[in-house]
Amino acid sequence: MLNFLMKISGRLVREESAAAASEYAIVVGFVALAALVAASQFDLSGAYKALAAVVLSAMQ
Repeated sequence: MLNFLMKISGRLVREESAAAASEYAIVVGFVALAALVAASQFDLSGAYKALAAVVLSAMQ
């Protein structure tokens, strides 16, 4: 009986960790999508280019 309970509890833990990993993947996907939409809506490419120019000039 104890062996049976150990098998079931082990399987439950594995299934929950897989579910948590997939949920984290979905959240990361939504965050990445939101970042892309924000970058396109606010035209952040100019700001990124200006920041890159400042960093490059500071490195020289």
